Order: sequence, then C-alpha cells, then structure tokens
Amino acid sequence: MIGEQISGNLIIDNDGDLIPIKLEPRYCLNCGQPLSMNQIRRDAIYCSSFCNNRANIERKGSYYVDGKLLPSGITGAIHELIVCSNLMENGYYVFRSQSPVCPCDLIAMKGSRLFKIEVTTGRKCIRRLSYPKKHEGYIYDYIAIVTLDHSITWRDRQDRETLFPKSI
Repeated sequence: MIGEQISGNLIIDNDGDLIPIKLEPRYCLNCGQPLSMNQIRRDAIYCSSFCNNRANIERKGSYYVDGKLLPSGITGAIHELIVCSNLMENGYYVFRSQSPVCPCDLIAMKGSRLFKIEVTTGRKCIRRLSYPKKHEGYIYDYIAIVTLDHSITWRDRQDRETLFPKSI
C-alpha cells in the first residue's frame, strides 16, 4: 500500500521501496527539552513523568484550594455535578449514586427510558482526549468525559463518540 508506515520512520512507496520519514522535532511543554523519536511517534508532550506530573500540578484550570491541588475524589464529585447539570438542562431527571463502589455514577431518566452513566475526568492532549478506560465491573450505557475546562465528551459502550443527551 502506498504510504503505509511499516516500522518506526519507514513507509513503502509506489515501487515497494522503503523511504525514511523525517519527523519534525518537538519539545517538552514543561521544560523545553527535545523529545525523543519514540516520544514524538507516541504523540508525547512531556519528556518524562516528572515533567508530566509537574505540568499537571501547575496546569491552569486545575482545582485548587489554598494553593493545594484537590484530591481526585473531590474533582470527580465536581465533574459528576457538571454532568448532572448538563443532563437536567436537557430535560432529564438525574439520580446520583450514594455509594463509592456503585457500578455507575448516575442514572438519567427521560420519559420511561433509563440510562446508566459513568463519569470520568479526561485531559485534552495535542491530538486526542486522554481518559482512564473502565474495566468490565462498570455497568453503563454512556460515559461522560469531563475535562478541566468543564467540557463534556460523550461516548457509548463501544467507545464511539456520541451526541448524548441531545440525540435522544
């Protein structure tokens, strides 16, 4: 296939010859050091876990109280309430789990239809949305991925982006 990337920085041209690809240099968004070729291929934006952690702590839009980063449980609760508000604005009745080990976070009801919703926190990277994948113990129809700018991306059980709740 023309232009098929087969390994690392090589593609196959029309004649079946291997042609090297020149990748543009990129730099760590935290410290400015050049990224390695592996990091560029993986769409990394930081050179190390140290820079990644430091950037997350200093990231504008993170939740802070008195200069300290809030625990992830509080951030999760804030994001659940953001999703609840969005659903109520779209005409749903919303029920929130009181148990920290419930298989889904919210139940949304419109008419006689019920939807199980899992809420998670995501981060916008350069080319994609990064969020923790949920294991089989979670039971949900939709997952709401909330980023620190309070935007919500909806995905169905097959991890396809969807327009829920407006599409129902």
